[in-house]
Amino acid sequence: MDKGVKVNELKAELVRNDLTQYELANSLGLSKSGLWKKMQGHNSFTLDEVRAIKNILKLNNEKIIEIFLNWKLSIVNKR
Repeated sequence: MDKGVKVNELKAELVRNDLTQYELANSLGLSKSGLWKKMQGHNSFTLDEVRAIKNILKLNNEKIIEIFLNWKLSIVNKR
């Protein structure tokens, strides 16, 4: 199982954009439980889903890295 994304950061961006998890899931073509499983790391986000989230939430590349990749980079740097 993946460690998942920075859930609190993703939720904060949803609040900043006045969107619910249900609305984001709908925009991605996912069920609410499907989105939850991806946020918790049970399933992985696809590249297309990450791109869509970037557009929907109007995120820059740095924020995408912080939410989706930063923990993976820290693991690589520890090796």
